[in-house]
Amino acid sequence: MAILPKNGGKNMNNKKSGCPTGFSLEKNGICYKKVTSVNDLIKLCNKGFKEYVLFLQGSLKSSKIIHYTPEVRKRPFDVWNLIDDSEERMSIADLKESHIGKGIKQNAFYCEETPR
Repeated sequence: MAILPKNGGKNMNNKKSGCPTGFSLEKNGICYKKVTSVNDLIKLCNKGFKEYVLFLQGSLKSSKIIHYTPEVRKRPFDVWNLIDDSEERMSIADLKESHIGKGIKQNAFYCEETPR
């Protein structure tokens, strides 16, 4: 079950970080933006962001690469799970029922971007 990291994202700041608009800089030098809904995920995918992370208990995380292809109506999400190198195609309903959907509901799913 996904939960917020111990810091709850509270140590994030955006002081000349080089992060994209709406992103904050975490201590480790990676920019994060909380994904607040499936629609938010779709918007981020449409803007070209593809790297996501699900924070798990403790300091564990599950990294994913997600592509959204609206032309594929039944299963528009391609999800590559970096933890085990598996791939799956998901519908919006599948996504909501997956660990990704649960992570979004629990405020533990983030878009990840390295500053340029």
